[in-house]
Amino acid sequence: MNRIIGLDLARGIAIFFAMTSHTFSALHYNAGLSMNLVFRTSTPLFIVVFGFFLHRIYLRKMNESGFAFIKIKLWTRAVQCYVLYALSCILLGLSMQYSIAYTLRMMIFLGGTPFTDILKYYTLILISAPYLLLFISRYGLKYAIGLSFIPHILSFFSLLKPITFIPFGHYLSAMTYGGGEIVAGPSVLHSFVFILLGFYLSVVLQNEGSRSSIIKHDKNRHILMACVVLLSSLFALYATGNMTIDDLSGMSLRNSNAYPYFLFGCLSSILFIEFSLLTAHYVKQIYLSPLLLFGSSSLILFSFGNCILYSIYDEYQFTFLLYLLILFFFYFICRINFSLKKVPSKRFQFILKYISVGYVKLLIK
Repeated sequence: MNRIIGLDLARGIAIFFAMTSHTFSALHYNAGLSMNLVFRTSTPLFIVVFGFFLHRIYLRKMNESGFAFIKIKLWTRAVQCYVLYALSCILLGLSMQYSIAYTLRMMIFLGGTPFTDILKYYTLILISAPYLLLFISRYGLKYAIGLSFIPHILSFFSLLKPITFIPFGHYLSAMTYGGGEIVAGPSVLHSFVFILLGFYLSVVLQNEGSRSSIIKHDKNRHILMACVVLLSSLFALYATGNMTIDDLSGMSLRNSNAYPYFLFGCLSSILFIEFSLLTAHYVKQIYLSPLLLFGSSSLILFSFGNCILYSIYDEYQFTFLLYLLILFFFYFICRINFSLKKVPSKRFQFILKYISVGYVKLLIK
């Protein structure tokens, strides 16, 4: 139980970092090198935790109920995610006074959507997730991990080119396979490394019995060794001048799907998850509830929370009191979402779920 709470806590930390980073951007506040470096850990951590739960929950369900069942479940979630993304695009277009044409472009993944790109990414990854689970069920995790390095090798040799045969296709190629450098990183294919790290951590923790830590057991010292190798690689890149701390704290490595970003992301995710597991083991759950609430309301917060930021973009200067007020609104959104879970008949997501299930079944047929 502590392991699941620990992973929920890690997801809550990732979302808190991401929304704080978005808030600072909306208020044009530079938090400094150290905080920006911390903020860069949020996306890898969120994706690794997603991979953990994908393995822990959905792989078992697929083995029990079959591929078609899990495909409907995950595609339903993808439709829900897309609806929230489309809503965010509409509100972004209204807030920024974009044209109807550009708003529609954003809705079909052919435009830039600051802050809510994660919803676009999440939609695509949920569509591909059933096939990833099917591959791993048939061939094993090690082959999937091996294949996940192919996009990184192709990127290293600059072999991934943007889509040019459709207008604005570089937005789509950057998001799906890393063809082009725009604000859309990491790509879906490149980020399979993070997802499969989450799979691997799920396997490790499943074999740990009642222990709550990743590296506490002698059998899992290779996890600690992996951290050492990743850290050594980062220091080597830094020492040779191929990478600076400024690079890691910015968006350039992420948007270009550069391999130092993935080294840093894997290392930071392992460390944050280990910290979260130990915290969940020694700290009472009631003290962790705000972050756990953030973790359980990720899609709603990424949609409606970012819509709040769209409405205040360029309107206010940063003050700590204003930041706390925005944070309170984020918490309020999560609390409403949590409360409405107890009243399914009045919950927006309840209605959305059944619309989504019907639509997905039509697609599958």
